[in-house]
Amino acid sequence: MKNIKKGVIQTLALSQADLPQDKTITLTIVGENGNILQDRDGNPIQDKPLRYLDGKYKLEITISENEPEGYIRLYFDSTDALIDEAYQPEDARLMPALPASGAELVPTQYFIDFILASEAKMDESFQTAVNTFILNNRKGLQSYLMAAQGELETSTMLYFTERTITDEKRDYYFDRFPPNLWQFQTYYPPINELISFKIKYGNNPIAEIAKNLLVFDRMMGLIEFLPAPGGDSAGIYSLLLSNLNGLGLVLFGPQTNLERVPGMFQVSYKTGLIYSGTDPMEKEMIRQAVARRALVKMMPVIDPAARTPSRTEGIDGVTATMSYSMDKLLQGFKEEEEQFKRDIMMKYGKTVEMTIV
Repeated sequence: MKNIKKGVIQTLALSQADLPQDKTITLTIVGENGNILQDRDGNPIQDKPLRYLDGKYKLEITISENEPEGYIRLYFDSTDALIDEAYQPEDARLMPALPASGAELVPTQYFIDFILASEAKMDESFQTAVNTFILNNRKGLQSYLMAAQGELETSTMLYFTERTITDEKRDYYFDRFPPNLWQFQTYYPPINELISFKIKYGNNPIAEIAKNLLVFDRMMGLIEFLPAPGGDSAGIYSLLLSNLNGLGLVLFGPQTNLERVPGMFQVSYKTGLIYSGTDPMEKEMIRQAVARRALVKMMPVIDPAARTPSRTEGIDGVTATMSYSMDKLLQGFKEEEEQFKRDIMMKYGKTVEMTIV
């Protein structure tokens, strides 16, 4: 598959050989979402004529750097030449001009060292199958590793690599105000950095609470400040009263006229189990879990024999050879994964049933 960079000049060629040089051939590029990609000037890359050069039809183009990364389709077309079906369309991958800055949680060599270590309890034939797959398809292995990370993040409800959660929202409920207004349970613990805490009514900003007036439990993802006027946060309470009264709204006291305000509390924060202060032992545990999940997913695909044991018995009924099945090893990996998920979710409070308000 072709890797095409955006934001820089690229020469795209129709790889089909033996085409005469006097033909009219055009190119249209379509993204994953079905939209036609744009060039750096904002023009659609549609029915662009190719030039014959060095035995191939080529197009020099700069794809807009604003186009999202992902898989794209190159449609070659002609009114006077027969284009092979392989190029109607040809798949390619759109990438940034510079290497991606995202964290690589499990490098290819880590997987090799951990899974294929000399002491690993894997039959030699299966080691050969995995080694051959990696040798011929390192990008394929990275796809398995990325998918394994995503699956584990989904099932544990925890992000492994650091990312920013923007304007996570909670509704205001009058009957829950006294005990809970000053307590905000985030969806994605831990909180590595609190960026902002805002209070809004619709599109109207009511207040942005200074971060020095907030405290949070990093592990549990719980944000709190004093629950009533009379302490250090009395200024917050007064600010809310004055701003809301200015909008003709009353949320506090016996004259309350609103029972619910959707999306009133909004917080932005950084989360991720692996950050600058991560415990090295926890980081290693996460990497091993991702590597194990990737092997469990890929092994039946790259070597279907991994799903069944094999035994050969001599005609004399005495001699026999046994091929070790991957079944027990993969089952052991699955059991270790379940234990890993229970441990990591308990550590970050994901095993506690909680009503988030």
